[in-house]
Amino acid sequence: MKHLSKGSRLIVFVITLSIVTGCAISGGKVPRTKLAAPTAGDHSKLTLSWEIILSRVNFIYSLNSSQRNSLVKELSAELSEELNKTQYFKAITKITKGHSVKADIDLIVTLTITNNPGPDVLGFMSMVTLGTVPYWETIHYEIRARVKNKQGLEKEYKLENSVTFGLWLPLVVFLPFTYDEGGPNVRRNIYRNIIQQMYEDGFIGEI
Repeated sequence: MKHLSKGSRLIVFVITLSIVTGCAISGGKVPRTKLAAPTAGDHSKLTLSWEIILSRVNFIYSLNSSQRNSLVKELSAELSEELNKTQYFKAITKITKGHSVKADIDLIVTLTITNNPGPDVLGFMSMVTLGTVPYWETIHYEIRARVKNKQGLEKEYKLENSVTFGLWLPLVVFLPFTYDEGGPNVRRNIYRNIIQQMYEDGFIGEI
C-alpha cells in the first residue's frame, strides 16, 4: 500500500478487516423497500432515460480521477440494475454526454457522499491491534432524483441515509458478518424507494 495515502490505507483497513471482525449498520432513515411485481398495464409501454451524477465526495482522503470514474461506474451499475429489475419499463437508456435521449420519463440522480470517521488515534490503535481496539466509520449518502415526463409532470426527490462500519474483534462472536446494510444495499434501497414514490406520484402507470 506504499502508493496510498495514510487516509486511504485506513479506509482500506477498516473495510477489509470489518469483513471478519465487524459489521455494517444502516442509519435507518429510509425504510426497507420492496417493489411489487409488474402486471400487464400501461407502464410496460413506457421508456425511461437516466443519468447519475456524482456531485461531491468528501472523504478523509481525496479521490483521483481514476478512483472517481470507478466509483461512478459502480454507482451507475447499481442504479441500472435496480431500474431493470422492476420490469416496469419497455426500454431503459443511460444518458451520455453530448447525446440527447427521447423517452417518456427522464430521471437524473445526483449523489453526495461524505464520511465521518472516528478519531485517527483509534484507527491507528485498531490497525496495530488487529481490531482489538474498536473503531468506526460512518458514510452518509444524500441522493436527489429529478424526474420529468413528457406530459410535463416534474418533481425532485431527496433522500438521505448512512451506513456505519464497526470494527471490533468481539463482533465476530456477537454480530458476525452483518453486512445486509452495507453501502451498496443502502443506496439500492434508496433507489427502490424513489421508484416507488415515482409510481405513487403518477410517473409510472398502474402496477
